[in-house]
Amino acid sequence: MINRGQLRRSLDRTLQGDACPIFFIFTRELVHFTPFCLPGERAEFEPVMILNGCDPGDADWMSRTAPGVPLVNLTTSLTGNPDSLLSHGEVLEDLFAVCQRPFCIQDPDCFVRNDGFWDRVAIQPSEYAAGPFTKRPTDHDHVLPDTFFVMFNTPVYQAVARKYRLTANATADLSPAATNALRRVGYQPGQYPEQFKGYFDTLQTFWLAAMAEGYTFGEIPGTDDDLIHIGGTSYLHRSDSDDLSHWDYWPLSVRYFNLRLLDRPHLERFRSRFETLFRQHRSADDLLDEFPGFVGSRRHVAMDHLLSGFDR
Repeated sequence: MINRGQLRRSLDRTLQGDACPIFFIFTRELVHFTPFCLPGERAEFEPVMILNGCDPGDADWMSRTAPGVPLVNLTTSLTGNPDSLLSHGEVLEDLFAVCQRPFCIQDPDCFVRNDGFWDRVAIQPSEYAAGPFTKRPTDHDHVLPDTFFVMFNTPVYQAVARKYRLTANATADLSPAATNALRRVGYQPGQYPEQFKGYFDTLQTFWLAAMAEGYTFGEIPGTDDDLIHIGGTSYLHRSDSDDLSHWDYWPLSVRYFNLRLLDRPHLERFRSRFETLFRQHRSADDLLDEFPGFVGSRRHVAMDHLLSGFDR
């Protein structure tokens, strides 16, 4: 209730206007993306920065970096534990409680490369969500949204969540009504969209229950050419020595991107948060020397292209 009251007060102007809110949920490992992820001036969308587990110094730096963008620093622990975090689902539950109309969430490490993408961001009454990123569940012939960028049909979420007693949180437990609803879309008890996890990840019970109610997902064209998701940055502080070339060099591309970005003078204050990364690779150039197979790869070229776009 503390967080929801703070959200309402902070978002009073945003929620009274006609623009669609785009919520960026920042943890400590994502704060350095602030200058690069927020959209340009567009009357139909308004960015809002939500801080989860960040300190007052982060909030002050972000406010100065993005003046005029609403910022809410959520209370994550009544005991004052600075390392506590709300789950992604808990933050979303607060947003659904406060914002009664459709809104977007965009990961801070998801970057729109073509401003024309925003012309396609919309949702229909028959859709439970819309977005450019999807995943194909284990052993089921359909796609579900990935949450790197997604637009919610908020009234549908509220109605479906109320009917089936759902939340946005990850869970393995369902009400009897929700169990029956998921059977209608092919999920027997003990089956999950990502079977290897053994539970329904954030929002997955809503996606499936909404499908059972006849709602569809609206795919928005735009991945790769129009926007790119880096991913993996939250895990860099506990980097390990596993094979870094798998998934077409994805782990290397995440490390390389952050090494290059954090080398910029105005981001120097964040380098200590990634000391494990710098201890392992020292610099982006050293990483390239260490992994020559990555040099010139599709992901390496894409990261350099994205970084050069930030300079422009």
